[in-house]
Amino acid sequence: MALGIATASHAQIDAASAPVPVIAAKPAQSASQQQTAVKPVTTVTEEMVLQEIDSIRRQLDDLTGQERISVATQTAAGAVLATIAYGVAHAQLVWLFNPSFYKVFAVVPGPSWINAILRGIMDSLIPGIGLGAVLATANTLPYSIPALDPETLIEPAGMAVVSALGLSMLGASMFPFPCCTSFGSRMFNSALSFSGPLTALGLFSYILSNRQELLEEKLSLKSQLKDARDTLANLRAAGKNM
Repeated sequence: MALGIATASHAQIDAASAPVPVIAAKPAQSASQQQTAVKPVTTVTEEMVLQEIDSIRRQLDDLTGQERISVATQTAAGAVLATIAYGVAHAQLVWLFNPSFYKVFAVVPGPSWINAILRGIMDSLIPGIGLGAVLATANTLPYSIPALDPETLIEPAGMAVVSALGLSMLGASMFPFPCCTSFGSRMFNSALSFSGPLTALGLFSYILSNRQELLEEKLSLKSQLKDARDTLANLRAAGKNM
């Protein structure tokens, strides 16, 4: 019994006197290692500034280099074609819902659907010329504001045609016109009363708002060009003083 107690005591003493393992502490990082790596500063050279100036000039040329006569002609022609497209589609809808309408208002002897096409062209040609003149003016004057590329007007013009057709049909279905009894006559009155003017006003507003954005882009590019030229002048002055 005494031998067992003595053995246990010696084991406890040996365990207490055993060396405790020491965990080596990581060396503290220097201040430069703790900081986030900073990208090296690129030295601005005269060649880099000249390339930037050339790039800005090209962007300004692309923005303002369009010939105004060509832009006006294309805008006007596009408006005329869009109006004629509306007139033909309008006439075909009238013929679909009221086939006898174009028998009464026939242009040439023959099927009523052919007369619908011809009447659609005839009825929309003069309004199309007027609309083309208005939109061409909106896209070219004043000259200090960049003009829109006529190709960018294709999609909004198509949407305007579809919207005008929908509004004309809606007006013919919902609003009574005392002077008109047939669906075709009501569609014509709807187009003249609100659907045509509304869509034309929408295109007009679209052109003006987008030209305003182009003007802001032009002013921003001019400001960048001025800053680049100032930087170039400072670099050249510093080179002379060295």
